[in-house]
Amino acid sequence: MNPSETPNWYKQDKKLIEDAISSYLDTYLALPLTPPLEHFKEIVRYGFSGGKKLRAILALEFYLALTGKDISQVRKDSDILRVCIALEAVHAYSLVHDDLPCMDNDELRRGEPTLWKKYGEYNAVLAGDFLNSLCFEILSDIKDSTISQKLSKLISH
Repeated sequence: MNPSETPNWYKQDKKLIEDAISSYLDTYLALPLTPPLEHFKEIVRYGFSGGKKLRAILALEFYLALTGKDISQVRKDSDILRVCIALEAVHAYSLVHDDLPCMDNDELRRGEPTLWKKYGEYNAVLAGDFLNSLCFEILSDIKDSTISQKLSKLISH
């Protein structure tokens, strides 16, 4: 699909999700770290970058359809955006680890160097593990424990 043919609702959803991820990471990674660890923030953001955000967009669209809400009614700190961020975190983790030399040994993803190729295998393993753990931490912050429990079980299987 040509980017000019991309529906406006998709672009709007993707922007909302990307902004939510960026805002979440700004807050989560705000704590100053010592210089070697400060670089890890950049590595994590790189692992989250790019992509279609399709899983999160589908979750958001199902939520909007089931609640009858409009995207303008989705608050920045809403549980649905937490779900979207968690889905993207676990997906990013799976891609980072899948690209590793011991797995598929991919050097490019979406036309860019894979995380391990750009930052080293060691950093890619740590970033992937961080993204996986972050997914479950985000799910634990969801107010409705039924949702977070069910999603956690689905993701871990």
